[in-house]
Amino acid sequence: MSRVGYEKVRTGCLTCKVRKVKCDEARPVCLKCRKAGRDCAGYQTVPVGSISWSRLLSSGNSIAEARSLDLFRDVVEPALSGPFAGTAWRTTMLQLSRQRKGPARDAILAISLLFESSLPDAAALRSPSTPDHQQRAAFMYYNNALRHAATEHLDSHTVLCLSILFCSIELLRHNSPAAFEHCRHGLHILKDAKTDKDISKILLAVFRHLTVFPSFSGTTLSDYPLVVKSDLIPCHGFKSINEAAGAMDSLMSRSARLSREFKPFRQGLAATSKPNAALLAKWQHLRQDLDTWYSGLSSIRRQPKSLVVVEEPSLCRVLELRWLVCDIWVEKARTSNETRYDDYRGHFERIRELAREEAYYTESRGDSKKSAPPC
Repeated sequence: MSRVGYEKVRTGCLTCKVRKVKCDEARPVCLKCRKAGRDCAGYQTVPVGSISWSRLLSSGNSIAEARSLDLFRDVVEPALSGPFAGTAWRTTMLQLSRQRKGPARDAILAISLLFESSLPDAAALRSPSTPDHQQRAAFMYYNNALRHAATEHLDSHTVLCLSILFCSIELLRHNSPAAFEHCRHGLHILKDAKTDKDISKILLAVFRHLTVFPSFSGTTLSDYPLVVKSDLIPCHGFKSINEAAGAMDSLMSRSARLSREFKPFRQGLAATSKPNAALLAKWQHLRQDLDTWYSGLSSIRRQPKSLVVVEEPSLCRVLELRWLVCDIWVEKARTSNETRYDDYRGHFERIRELAREEAYYTESRGDSKKSAPPC
């Protein structure tokens, strides 16, 4: 029987090379020398000029991949992250896009290609390849990411990131059931987390936002657990507009779910004509949280102008609009009278006013950007 051989390497310590034994290459001294009581002579330094600058500075990406990653950082990420700073797209996902390999990087490449192929007027951004070719390339990266995610042992943080990325891919493909399935998978991982320290607050905010959408798709709500960790509305007000936005995502999800829970009573399909005490208590608790949240937003608006960020008035308008929608949902949940919406005419007029102000602000900001001189 032939002797089992080992792959020869040139990176072992000098002592193991002299002894002609396999080195474990531990740093700063190898464990084999330490266990044998020998003095490890260390490792041979790499001679100057043995590695070219082009290799050191190369990202390892092809031209097409480098272009897609640049598009993700410059175009896709700002569009997906929205107006609120400190989101997962601006931090975690950008870090994942810089990885040399892995399922997250493949998923990001797929998102970039799908996003570009969906742009209606993007002649300047499109590559010479056809949109069909972009779709095929995106599916190839997506399948690679799915295969690696299914076969590799990944930590919970990476799995949560992949759930968000896969959900985004399916939404770009207009495949809502598959997107909700990836969302459900991530939510159950969050539910099984032992402590809040096991979860990134940034990822938690993304899943708070994602839980709003399954409530409108006719899905079984019990399959999509609420993100309950750190969801309390602070009584002393919000420290930042981002904190208010995260709380609003939670309130929107709870409001949509509560409206669906009251639906059998509104339609006369429930076994009893009146909701049970637990459901009424849930309604009352949500009603109080909505009022507390609005007080917190008002405190942000009362801040001195010197402390207000330029985009903050716009963000406050968007958040107030969401609050008005939630307020209508919650108040209308308990009644089957369709004319009850007439009682909220003031809410609808305020929504229209906020929408007009925001449209004017967005248009004027876009015009100013167009007229600005190039940097």
